[in-house]
Amino acid sequence: MFAKFKRLCESRLLSLLGYAMASFIPAVRRLEKYRNILIAAYCVNRGMIWARNNPIRVRLAPIATCNFRCLFCEIHRDNLLFPDRKPNAVTMKTIDNYATFLASAYTLSFFGGTAEPLLSRQFGAIVERLKSRYGIRMSVNTNASPLTPALSDILVNHGFDSMLISYHAGTLEGYRTLMTGKLEAVNRNISYLTQKKMEMGTAKPELVFNYAPQKRNADEYKAIFDNAKGLGVDRVFVSRYHGGRNALQDEDVDFEDDPEAGNAFLERAYAYAEEIGLPLTPVEPRYFKETSEVAWDAEDYDRSIKCYQPWTDLYLEPVLNAENSHYVRVCNRTTLFQMDFEKLDLSTQAGFDRVWNHPMMQYLRETVNSDAINPLCKYCKNPARREVRNRDHASYAILRDDVMAAFVEEFRAACPDFAEVDGLIVLDGHPYDEREYLRRTSGEAAPTPKPEAIKATS
Repeated sequence: MFAKFKRLCESRLLSLLGYAMASFIPAVRRLEKYRNILIAAYCVNRGMIWARNNPIRVRLAPIATCNFRCLFCEIHRDNLLFPDRKPNAVTMKTIDNYATFLASAYTLSFFGGTAEPLLSRQFGAIVERLKSRYGIRMSVNTNASPLTPALSDILVNHGFDSMLISYHAGTLEGYRTLMTGKLEAVNRNISYLTQKKMEMGTAKPELVFNYAPQKRNADEYKAIFDNAKGLGVDRVFVSRYHGGRNALQDEDVDFEDDPEAGNAFLERAYAYAEEIGLPLTPVEPRYFKETSEVAWDAEDYDRSIKCYQPWTDLYLEPVLNAENSHYVRVCNRTTLFQMDFEKLDLSTQAGFDRVWNHPMMQYLRETVNSDAINPLCKYCKNPARREVRNRDHASYAILRDDVMAAFVEEFRAACPDFAEVDGLIVLDGHPYDEREYLRRTSGEAAPTPKPEAIKATS
């Protein structure tokens, strides 16, 4: 769908025709998302800084706590920085408050970052409400340990679309050590869900195992693939382990540092998946690359990249040190606001526009694709950014923190008289400050890593 949306955005004529067609779409709940898509394409094509559309893709953290302490997860950083972690559980009252933009969203991803979405006690009721009213396409990232039979029944009966299940070990000992949970219980939960799908004759929800190979779990691949096949999982996503800020950060486990070993592993894993008839994503191995020295150049960014996310995406993610709060983002690089969802009334379009069309959001849209591009988007479009992340997490995070602060400073200079919104805090920078994390883990003020010394793919 989004490939077609991109083509619509790029054509002045097609976007205009789509905008005209939007007015003929009946005001029916389940059709609102299609009307919103057409209006969004028009707003993107015209570069409208006041978006007449609502977000197309929404990412929502339904709770901010987790029942696992996976060794590879950044939950260890979060718990260090925020020991008094707040649950911030989303309720039906919250969903009603968010109805203005959920009613017109095409997709809703329940993603908790370092949290487990299914721990939300009202998760099933939320799915029932949103599916029955709006038919929104929904997905969730989960470890599947809280996936009860009752919840599985709801997901199958209401056509929940997809589940990405963290499954980074396939043996009892490997799972208990690496993911700190009980594999037998997780497998029982998944087995019940697949049996329920068979009984109902449905392919939904699609079940995908997320497996991020590194040296600590590379030997688990056969067990993972065998379990996926035996449990009736649709496919396995072979993702990338990025390391850093977790319980393995002092161990040499990342294949990015040993591409020869990583590529040999990928050959073995893909050959075994083909042997047992298990679909993998990506279909072909995404090989690791040899590296060479490269200097970070802040002015080196790809001007051909056109970003639409300030018009299309809304991420509501956990705040760990405040009650009833979400961080507001439009992509993985930004953290713009801290929003109190009990205090801020978003149940009307005018109320939601105080966030969605806040002066900072308008400034982001104005500068994301312009010649006067803002520091944050310039950083995101830098061709070396991904490699910096792969090779040196501290430098990556500090660069991110600095450009986020520079973006806010630039916004405040351009819009010094913007009106404050009660319940919405404009952040001065990234809330998970890397220098503070380094200070706490090293016991002293950490020096700023030098980006010019970072290894990156040539």
